Parts: sequence; C-alpha cells; structure tokens
Amino acid sequence: MKYINKEIQQYLSEEQLKSYEEIKRKRIEFIKKNKLPVVKMNSRWNKRIWHAVPKKRNIYYIENKDDKENASRYYKRISEFDEKIKKIEKQGWERKEIAICKPGNIIVATRYWRKNEKFLIQEKVDRDNYSLFGISSSRTLTLKWYDVVKYFMLSEISK
Repeated sequence: MKYINKEIQQYLSEEQLKSYEEIKRKRIEFIKKNKLPVVKMNSRWNKRIWHAVPKKRNIYYIENKDDKENASRYYKRISEFDEKIKKIEKQGWERKEIAICKPGNIIVATRYWRKNEKFLIQEKVDRDNYSLFGISSSRTLTLKWYDVVKYFMLSEISK
C-alpha cells in the first residue's frame, strides 16, 4: 500500500491532506469490498500447479482467462489510487524543498552516513542541484534537490 510519510504530510496543505485521506479511504474500501477469489495457477516452465489468491506479480500464471482479466482489472484500479497518492506526495516533496532549500539555511543530516552533521546551503547551482558547505568538515558538496530534501532536515537555528 502506498502511504505518505508523516514528515512529508507536514508540508501538505489542508486541501491536499483531505484529498489524501479520501483517496486512502476509497482504496481501503475497494480492497475490502472486492476481494479476489482463490484461483488455479500453473507455471509451465517448472510444471507446478497451485491454488491461491493471485498477487500482482502472479497474474501471468492464472489459467482461466476470465480470472486473469478480473485480477488485472483489480490491480489496475489499485494502481490508479496509488498514482493519485504519488502525485500528492510529489507536491509535498516540492513544498519541503521550497521550505528547506533557501540559501543561508542550516540543515542537519538525518541518515546514518553523516548523521547530525550540519551543512549550510550556499546556493542553487543549477535547476536540480544545491551547493552545501559542511560546517564541521569545511568541504563543499553538490547534491540533487531530492537528496537534500530526503536526507536532511532544517536545523533548530534556521527554524
């Protein structure tokens, strides 16, 4: 299931949060109401036959054509919900970039490879990259906006 991280939900507007909750609720209702039945599946290359509820990756093995069509329609509908959620999530990432990636902000690394190391955002190098100056290491890094937004958070000083 596709969910939006709580950290990114902070940067969504009220309207976006409401639409996200609505899409999530509709997706869960759809899954509960339209359960897939157990079907017969056949793997011809290793001569294995089994009965199970098909997963998205196992649609190829379903023997009955009608069951195969039903399963593919079912997963196509679920992927439509997921795409809507992904669009809202991308908007959240972009809003987080606008909030965090201002020249002069101090950001803190949140991942294990540089945990708690502080960086100063110097400038936007080009369309996608930012220049960061390591406060403790005194070296300059150039990172894509997505990496800055994903692996760093705004320090208490810059808030």
